[in-house]
Amino acid sequence: MVIERLSYIINRTISNWCTINKVGVKMSKHDADIMNNTVTKSNQLIEANYTSQLSEREQKIILYIVSKVQKDDEDFQTYTLSIGQFTNMMGLKRPKYEELKEITKRLLSKVIEIKREGGVLQTQWLSTAEYNEWQGTIDFTFHPKMKPFLLYLKKEFTSYKLINIMRLSGRYSIRIYELMKKWERLKKTEFSIQELRLMLGIQNKYNDYSNFRKRVLDPAKKELDEKTDISFDYEPLRKNGRSTSHIRFHIKKNQKNIPELLPDESHVINRLRENSMIKREIVKESTIHEWITWSKELWGEEFEQSLFSLVKHVESKNNINNPPGMIHVLLRDMKEEAESGMTIPPITLDESNEVIPQWFEQTKEESNVFEEPSNTTQEDLQERINRLTSNR
Repeated sequence: MVIERLSYIINRTISNWCTINKVGVKMSKHDADIMNNTVTKSNQLIEANYTSQLSEREQKIILYIVSKVQKDDEDFQTYTLSIGQFTNMMGLKRPKYEELKEITKRLLSKVIEIKREGGVLQTQWLSTAEYNEWQGTIDFTFHPKMKPFLLYLKKEFTSYKLINIMRLSGRYSIRIYELMKKWERLKKTEFSIQELRLMLGIQNKYNDYSNFRKRVLDPAKKELDEKTDISFDYEPLRKNGRSTSHIRFHIKKNQKNIPELLPDESHVINRLRENSMIKREIVKESTIHEWITWSKELWGEEFEQSLFSLVKHVESKNNINNPPGMIHVLLRDMKEEAESGMTIPPITLDESNEVIPQWFEQTKEESNVFEEPSNTTQEDLQERINRLTSNR
């Protein structure tokens, strides 16, 4: 059956957005708006030893869940990821429950060692991972011993935007970013190489300094400079004889990775700012800038009309409690479709603010390209959502 591709993308995304419970459809804040998520950890946790090394993907999952903790929470909550998002963050092509369960099983076994006054705490990051296959989500809970390091932090803590580490691909880069972020205000810090190895979870690797520099320091330095809001230089120190035993870091703000407003975008920004929904939700400038960039890539000269049609379409849906997050995800999904070779037509709306895709001539070849995917999981979920909402 031939379907309208754009409508399919929107329906699929709305399906992923929804969490179904006994009383109907509950809209949850979508995780993809990571531009605004903030990771906050106690400094003890920042400088903890990773007794069990975390892969780059495992670190991102943990830090994403940490970013869901609210500073005023009295206790840990249950933190939910969609199966689709977890699959993407793990770098998998499609959800395979047995494979996902093996990943979370390994994640639950990872041990962290936190130095504190009078001793050392060894604990796991997480207590449970619960799969809700019908809803298409995974619920995570933190280990209770992590409370002093993530809740009620009034002093001696470090915060940073999650987007910075989500851009990184090296497991050492993520940890070094956190360490540099802790000392950013002082603009310098110093560690012994042995301390760094423990904090990175590589106690018995790269014992030769030249190898440590080549495999750990230089790749992290390059990645942070290219992708994050800080950069660093370092110098080797010899404190225990002739060999390098310590590293002194010099940290600075990375101005080139702060988004700049392009001159021809200012009127679009102003127009978006006048929208009542955008005003109400207090959408950040960096997020709006990204919407415009993605819209330009999708629709070229027609980006403005299509972007505002999309905003109006989402705004008309009364059951979405985070409209900007929905807009962000829709644009992201359409961008991914375009990158895979699909044509995403400009968006216009009918009188009831529903999307009317402006398709080119429907050839047989195009129809074959836009056939409905064989994996019907999302369609089944949408059907259930429609059935539930119609009975409310």
